Amino acid sequence: MSPTVKRYQRFRFFFFSREEERKHVHVESPEGEAKFWLEPTVELAMNQGIRPQDITIIKDFIGLAVKFYQRIVLSLSFLRRQESRRKGLNLFL
Repeated sequence: MSPTVKRYQRFRFFFFSREEERKHVHVESPEGEAKFWLEPTVELAMNQGIRPQDITIIKDFIGLAVKFYQRIVLSLSFLRRQESRRKGLNLFL
């Protein structure tokens, strides 16, 4: 099974549910398919037919999505710490 995560321009971003553990995403276009590692940095793992200029567009898009995800995780972590501190202080009032 390969659920679509996102469609952007001519590209379909998807993953296979039973594949290796290292985090990555596959990208399909009319010209071919590529695979990108997501950690520790966004890197091209495999390309079959996608033009170099499109690889750059895709890599930039994935990089932006990863940064956005990281910002959300950090914000949620900060909010949870703030809330737990407030709850802890309220116990002593």
